[in-house]
Amino acid sequence: MASVPGLAAELARRDGAVPVLRLPWPAEGTPPEGFATAVVLPLRAGARAGVAAALEALRGELLLALPGLGSVDVVVDGRMRTLSAAPADGGIAITDGGRATVWRVAQRSGELPAGLVADRPVEERGRRSWTVTWAVPLDDSADGRRGRPSPLPSGQVVHAPTPSDEPLTLPARLIAPFPLGPDRRHVVPGPVTDALVTAAAEAYADLLASLPADPVLLALVPRAGLAGAALDAALGSAVLDRLRAVAWLPVAGRDGVRQPPDRAAALDDATDERVAALAGVLPGLLPAAWSRRSDLPARTALGIRRIAIAEAVEAVRGVERPASWWAELYAALDGADREELAALPVPLADGRTAHGPAGVLLPDPGLPVDRLGPLGLRLADPAAAGPPA
Repeated sequence: MASVPGLAAELARRDGAVPVLRLPWPAEGTPPEGFATAVVLPLRAGARAGVAAALEALRGELLLALPGLGSVDVVVDGRMRTLSAAPADGGIAITDGGRATVWRVAQRSGELPAGLVADRPVEERGRRSWTVTWAVPLDDSADGRRGRPSPLPSGQVVHAPTPSDEPLTLPARLIAPFPLGPDRRHVVPGPVTDALVTAAAEAYADLLASLPADPVLLALVPRAGLAGAALDAALGSAVLDRLRAVAWLPVAGRDGVRQPPDRAAALDDATDERVAALAGVLPGLLPAAWSRRSDLPARTALGIRRIAIAEAVEAVRGVERPASWWAELYAALDGADREELAALPVPLADGRTAHGPAGVLLPDPGLPVDRLGPLGLRLADPAAAGPPA
């Protein structure tokens, strides 16, 4: 090949390494009207059914990995189905056969240092720019909560950019130019993969921070010990580290405010009323919907502090609040374990505070408690003992 003028320079650029490629042959005829190029793939005998099934299985999210394509027409047995992609509010609208789904997308881009790709094939050394994409579909019909993500089911794979055999337990679509081995199915470990894993973790945190503060976000948190392979484990670990460091969790009673997990706290047996009553006392408290027992593994993985009712009771000791506030707190804590409420402060009618409800008398409505002071009775403040205003 070195003697061929048109190939000598390319051979030198490749340091004498000649690639083995499957090249197309020129076909007879002309492309269909409206097309500049047509690629004809003759099928082997008996392959038609398999190809038809593969075409039927194509889904619109294929276009997430092919941003240069606006649409794809899939024709099987004379029936045409159009897959298309178009920008949408905060994402990409994927239309598949007439049904549209908006995907929220987060990306990170950059360029790999030359030294990082020194041992990679010539083609990769010449294309050092990269873009990592995470995408998750939005379920706008769910309870009317616009932009609520719909985590993908299990069985996902890494797209590099087309589907690989690398399992992915994170319930979102990952598209990244990971270096592939000769089989084009598995990602090759090494510094390039490590760099892209780091970028993928940053993009994943961007994705969660861009979504509405809905407790379904906890379903997008990786679970320790569930990785399907080495790359999946590396992605899960890096994503978890990043999610612990950025502000994406809500704060009860403070609309629009986000906080990192190390400042957040979840109340055991949380209800909306309990969280509302305690939000001003317990900093970083999560809304009740984020404190469900079913989401405990995700909160534990993030390192979110867990607050028992007894700890909340301890936190309100010494707090100066009007009697009406205490009435709201007592109503919210109704039904909690009595042992956990043993130290709950009770404001008394004479201005003192009892450290625990034991021995405190509840005055009947209309009782002139101000006249009972000489008796030394531990009477609860009527405004605290009555129903909340």
